[in-house]
Amino acid sequence: MEMIEKFRGQVIIDCPDCPALNKAEEFGAIALVPGDTSSGGGYGRCEEVSSDMKRIPDKSLIEYAKSNNTIPIIGRISKGHFAEAQTMEELGCEWIDENENFMKLGGIEIDTTKFKAKFMCGVSTFIEAVSAISKGYALLRIIGGGEKTSFAMTVRSICSIMKTVKSLKHINSDNEVDESAVSDEVRRLANVAEVPLDLVWKIAKDQRFPVPIYADGGIATAADVSLVMQLGCDGVFLRQQEVAQIFRAMRSKEIFDEFKFAVQVATNTEAMVSYNSTSIHGPAISGISTQPPKEEEDAKSKEEPEKKEGMADWW
Repeated sequence: MEMIEKFRGQVIIDCPDCPALNKAEEFGAIALVPGDTSSGGGYGRCEEVSSDMKRIPDKSLIEYAKSNNTIPIIGRISKGHFAEAQTMEELGCEWIDENENFMKLGGIEIDTTKFKAKFMCGVSTFIEAVSAISKGYALLRIIGGGEKTSFAMTVRSICSIMKTVKSLKHINSDNEVDESAVSDEVRRLANVAEVPLDLVWKIAKDQRFPVPIYADGGIATAADVSLVMQLGCDGVFLRQQEVAQIFRAMRSKEIFDEFKFAVQVATNTEAMVSYNSTSIHGPAISGISTQPPKEEEDAKSKEEPEKKEGMADWW
């Protein structure tokens, strides 16, 4: 439980290669996901059987991650593929992610109790979330629900899930919790999801999930991070497309610090006011000045004489 709690208010990073693995830990990620899930391939890419069927990452990349990083390693596997899960655990992965973008094996569910590693998966509805928790998944990634998740779709799923959680807290005219109304809704959701009644009742009482939930999909700026955290997420996943853009930037460490800061202040009202008054909601667009023109400098430049032929270039 202590290990799970450490994942609240943190950032997890996709790392397609060795340099990314080194940078991610240096930048302060709580965990790493080795493997290039892009279609372009390259060193450390995920093994592919066909163009639309991604498989587990290159073992050598996971071995490199275990040898050169001290933070938890997350191994991605196909949904239901318990043999891949066994491989990831043997390689030393502390977490295993049943990923919706990999091959799906219908009719097979992994018994998470047979593994020492903790499991996570992607969900897009409240029913999927409580179902996964009841099966032993220790962290949930909120995704958009489509094959290609955008930030807008991710936010839509977060809002839908959180709306259901809030609906479990019925307030009567005396501003007290109406337990009879809550009880009916809890029973209905528990029956639909086929999960223990106590699990949904605990979520209703606490107004939060018993495991960390992370936003996963399309997060590109610190403002995106701030939004999903204020909507109720416990942390964020940075996918390879976003990570590649950050790592290519000259101010990559500063950008990632902004992401971490946005995560950490999201639950602190005073810090959030301070955060919203700053200009760290994302990197400035290349080629556009963020400084207003100075009238004095403009006037001075007009008074400067034209450079005559033969004068030094530095004059």
